[in-house]
Amino acid sequence: MAKCPKCGADNPDYAFFCGKCSADLRDSSGNIIQAPDTSAETTAQSQTTGGQTEKGWATPVTPKSAPPQLIFCVWCGRQVNATTLFCPYCRKNPRGPWEGGSRPDLSDYYTSISYDMSYGDKASGTLVLGGVMAILAGALALGQGLLYLTLTSAVSYVPGTGPICLCGGLDALFGVGSLFGGYLAIKRSSFALALAGAIVGMLGIGFLIGGLFGLIALICVAISRHEFTD
Repeated sequence: MAKCPKCGADNPDYAFFCGKCSADLRDSSGNIIQAPDTSAETTAQSQTTGGQTEKGWATPVTPKSAPPQLIFCVWCGRQVNATTLFCPYCRKNPRGPWEGGSRPDLSDYYTSISYDMSYGDKASGTLVLGGVMAILAGALALGQGLLYLTLTSAVSYVPGTGPICLCGGLDALFGVGSLFGGYLAIKRSSFALALAGAIVGMLGIGFLIGGLFGLIALICVAISRHEFTD
């Protein structure tokens, strides 16, 4: 054991500084000051107490204490006793430069950061714009599809109107999907369905301008991915 010359506290043999008062445990030659060995005195005392040891009586065994809890010094990274106030290697507070010798409770700080980074119950302006563009694209695609269906039903006797009727049905389906996707985007309900709604709204090409609205919706929904709840 290393004996502190200032406060008399016992320190491990490898300690350079006292863990209680931070005094230097080395002498002028740089050697660690060791506590005097008392094992010989203890043996002599046991021999003078009626010869108990010589008669073969059982020697009292001192119960071993639990091993000390170890922590890592934040300055030098070495393991030290958790109860020490100064690191025996670097002479600094092993818990860091915090008042009281322990880290401050940062749970409230991290909670406030998480709260500030949340987006609340409403979508951002970018996501709302994407939802509105998807709804407009869907409305145009649906209107275009219904128009095609109405015209082809009126002139169904004209040859070659079958593909137009098919395009009208697809436009109507694309329009419904885009309307639903725009609604989900504003509600932040499902990123996959909202993105799919923007895509079909772009493919619907409602009166040509619907494709541009769908493209804008696709970009806005894609960059607002982090706002969706699922």
